[in-house]
Amino acid sequence: MRPQSRTHNREGEAFMPIARITILYAALLMTFAGCSQQTQVRTTKSTKTTTLSLRGLTCEGCGARVVRVLKMQKGVRTATFDKHKVEVTLSYEQQTTSEAAMIKKVKGIGFEAFSGPGKGAYKPPPTYSKEMDVKWLSKKGERVDISKHIVKGKVTVFDFYAVWCGPCKDVDHVLFQQLKTHKDIALRKINVVDWDRPVVKQYMSNVSKLPFLIIYDKQGNKAKTIVGRELEEVKKTLSTLLKPSQK
Repeated sequence: MRPQSRTHNREGEAFMPIARITILYAALLMTFAGCSQQTQVRTTKSTKTTTLSLRGLTCEGCGARVVRVLKMQKGVRTATFDKHKVEVTLSYEQQTTSEAAMIKKVKGIGFEAFSGPGKGAYKPPPTYSKEMDVKWLSKKGERVDISKHIVKGKVTVFDFYAVWCGPCKDVDHVLFQQLKTHKDIALRKINVVDWDRPVVKQYMSNVSKLPFLIIYDKQGNKAKTIVGRELEEVKKTLSTLLKPSQK
């Protein structure tokens, strides 16, 4: 009986270290799981979402530039730009960065940023004088019959644009300069707002970019359509149409 007892004891002694290792391993797993959960909770709590209103931008491309710069800021997780509201929405780690730091970052690339929504704006268009024949036919992308707005005796320019379109502002500048020296130009502005608006479907079904100009001569005949940032083409067309007719 004694040999059996010694064998049994040896087997029990061999089992004890294995049991202890198993218990220790289970305890370590529980510890790591607890740490992981705590880390996840801390990360969630430290993340904040905020909106910055932007000013000084000329176009949608400027907004994309702001997003790129902010995404490079340590602690910024996401950044998206709203081209209509001129705002950027961010989520960031409060322990790593701050709203004030991001506002400073935006100012560092030449734009203004303000805390909160509802304050964003692009750079305003040129200020047309009362002597200039300029009218807005559509400000929200609604349908408009341009045939009713052709001004005979003047070169009529229908300018389809959007406030977020950079090339549109370049064309604005050219048209503004032409209006300063020629009283026989009638400029009719049409804000398309975005590509899904009724006026786009009405006149721009085959047009893929802005600005878009439809130009009529002084007799009321359609003379030219220009798509995109074709500044020299705009100048050349107006120069030709504004020449006095030879009798």
